[in-house]
Amino acid sequence: LPANGFTAPDGKQFKAWSVGGVEKAAGDKITVTANTTVTAVWEDIPVVTYTVSFDANGGTGTMTDVTGVSGEYTLPANGFTAPAGKQFKAWSVGGVEKAAGDKITVTANTTVTAVWEAIEYNVTVTGGTASVGAGTPITKATMGTTVTLTAGAAPTGQMFDKWVVNGVVVDDANSATTTFVMPAGNVTAEATYKNIPVVTYTVSFDANGGTGSMADATGVSGEYTLPANGFTAPDGKQFKAWSVGG
Repeated sequence: LPANGFTAPDGKQFKAWSVGGVEKAAGDKITVTANTTVTAVWEDIPVVTYTVSFDANGGTGTMTDVTGVSGEYTLPANGFTAPAGKQFKAWSVGGVEKAAGDKITVTANTTVTAVWEAIEYNVTVTGGTASVGAGTPITKATMGTTVTLTAGAAPTGQMFDKWVVNGVVVDDANSATTTFVMPAGNVTAEATYKNIPVVTYTVSFDANGGTGSMADATGVSGEYTLPANGFTAPDGKQFKAWSVGG
């Protein structure tokens, strides 16, 4: 029997020759003793299916393999938990990024890999600015970034006090410039100020040969009005003036 020379119907392939109701393979020998019709026997072309598996790529959790896939397949939503400070960006299929919901053609077992991107968290600063290094002021940063805080000019009569980041005083709170490492979340930073402390002094009085006493004047800062002389002058003398620093 010869090889099949017919074109198979759609979705079918040649299976065998039927000779008198008996299936025979191409190449088989038959005994012909009369006019004989050899009939082609067709069978469905078997569908080859594949498995789509998922790679968390640093994320956590699991996604069940999808089996029995052949041809077009719709990529699912991400079911993994993202690494800290990251969010799902896309699926990578053969090195090409695809969005969830995109369709791919599956012709072999396929691994779909999660692609993550860093989340930019808000940095809200009161009384100063935030920057990366000494760069342009920023309002967002990704986890792990070292952010520099720089206090603004203090209000009149006040001086810088401390930085409060997310309600916590930073370690080097006495510095108007400090840094912190961005966490996985929004940050609120505030530069606080305090009144400049007033330093006061004591004015004391020296009789310089006179007698009696005059009480020290305490709590003096800035302008001070010299009092009248309260000492008794030495014999033959009268008060002339106060000597201050000569």
